[in-house]
Amino acid sequence: MHIVEMRMMRWMHGHIKSDKINNEVIQDKVGVTYAVDKMRDVKLRGSGRLKKYWEEVIIQDMPQLHITEDMTLDRTV
Repeated sequence: MHIVEMRMMRWMHGHIKSDKINNEVIQDKVGVTYAVDKMRDVKLRGSGRLKKYWEEVIIQDMPQLHITEDMTLDRTV
């Protein structure tokens, strides 16, 4: 991921690998952060609430429908 990103940054700034310019210099000139660092920040920050599992949704809906766990085991009810 890092290699492809650096190739794009060099291309954006008009340089090629044989120009022998350090990655840090290219990154400073382009003025962007690495995608890997950005993805890590987003992952640590999180996005919204956690997804509920199917079982959690069923357990929450049971009191609203006036159903007990014993009733779910008996198919005749």
